[in-house]
Amino acid sequence: MTGSAISGGAARAASVVWWSQRHQRLPPQAELLPRILTSRALELAHKTAAAAALVLLADLVCSAGPTSLTDLCDDLIVLGDIISRSISFFLDRYYRRQTGGVAESLERLRPLLLRVQAIVEEAERRNITNQAMLRQLDMLRHGMYRGYYMLDAFTCRGHGEGDAMAKDECYPPICPEPCISYLSSDMCMFGRHTEYERVVSFLLQIGPPGTANLSVLPIVGPARVGKSTLVEHVCYDKRVRNFFSSIAFFTEDDLQGVKADTNVLQESGIIKYRNGALPGRLLIIMELIGDLEEEIWRSLCSLLGHCGHGSKVIVTSRSERIMRLGTTRALKLNVLPQEAYWYFFKMIALRNAGSKDYTELSSIGMEIAAELNASFTYANSVGAFLRANLDARLWRKVLEGLREFTTKHLLMFGEHPIDLLMKDRPIYLWRMASSSEVLIAHRSYEVCSPQQKVPELKMHDIVYGKARPRGRFECLVWKSHIPPYYSYLMSCSIVKPQCMVVKKRSRLQSI
Repeated sequence: MTGSAISGGAARAASVVWWSQRHQRLPPQAELLPRILTSRALELAHKTAAAAALVLLADLVCSAGPTSLTDLCDDLIVLGDIISRSISFFLDRYYRRQTGGVAESLERLRPLLLRVQAIVEEAERRNITNQAMLRQLDMLRHGMYRGYYMLDAFTCRGHGEGDAMAKDECYPPICPEPCISYLSSDMCMFGRHTEYERVVSFLLQIGPPGTANLSVLPIVGPARVGKSTLVEHVCYDKRVRNFFSSIAFFTEDDLQGVKADTNVLQESGIIKYRNGALPGRLLIIMELIGDLEEEIWRSLCSLLGHCGHGSKVIVTSRSERIMRLGTTRALKLNVLPQEAYWYFFKMIALRNAGSKDYTELSSIGMEIAAELNASFTYANSVGAFLRANLDARLWRKVLEGLREFTTKHLLMFGEHPIDLLMKDRPIYLWRMASSSEVLIAHRSYEVCSPQQKVPELKMHDIVYGKARPRGRFECLVWKSHIPPYYSYLMSCSIVKPQCMVVKKRSRLQSI
């Protein structure tokens, strides 16, 4: 059964490659495909058959030991299924001519995207360890995001222009069950599946006897791109917890004292997990903002060099300078692409929208998402407010406010306000309710929700006129429901206009 599952998917992809190489074109039925789909189908067939199926089969024959054979076979079964369905995505459903125009094409695209979505999410529920297969899955996932983005963009454009395509049709949101229930519950890390498995793979590797006791993986990326969330999820993985005896977390402040006193390391930090039944194999997490001094790093290496064989270190930072510390290739986290970010945002904001309102709200929502600078925090904060207020007029007011908010800062400072805030520079906040007073955000920061008390005052209550604080205050922007359960706070103040005249000239730096 395993062999047939593998050969079925690989042979199907390989047959497309063979035909295209022999005849310099796809099989005859595929000549009815639009040119862009023909090109994509050929590209996918080549990559799937050559780079995935054949390479993985060779790996299976040449390198699989008795303990890994079952895991590799399971991976290949999933790969064969993905290959088969991916090729069918382009070939089986587009054999006939398209005679119904754009509207019919979009309606055909919808079930195909649902089919790909089901494949992707089923694969994500499995512990796939083969890196080649993870790359193929990542391609399929991003193709799904682009497909949904195109579908919504065409639908929204038709709605905005009064096109006949959207005149009599409404496009309801995708039912959250069963495929995307994890998104509906706000309990899942989004968009980092491939990176997650790469980190787990690194942690579970053990070098041969005689090699260095300590391996280091740097993870770099801009502020709030998901570095801490990724590492925290990895630390909860059962495979990781069954591999290490202890998981310890250190901040930049914890590490500063190591240079003067090496015993500080034993007295600082947080023990995330301890398993006394396992040998002394440690996982050390170091969360930095910038670079780490060479002297501190040498002291740490001297201390950690005595850890049990197979111990690992993960270092996270916004600075790419820490990449030099790694014993393996650094992992770079980037902001989500536009298509993936829209998919994420609409699952939050449009989750409860009915078919009657979906098209209009989706059209406004796409423009709102474009103003949020791919921020996870503000996707959740703004998206949750919109979900609770499914009124198109209110959504348009939010869009107008965000556009004015962004434009003002681009003209005054040349940067997006969210980027300014990530650099600890103050910004002007907008408010829906008119007021002669000015609302300023001085800095944005996060705290661990279970351990620290957070303010009851919420940012969206201030922005949308439900609360009118005075003076300087702290407010809650968003509280995450997934590890590490951070609450994102903002330090703000209300300033009267006459106090702002002189300070505007210095671009708020003295405020």
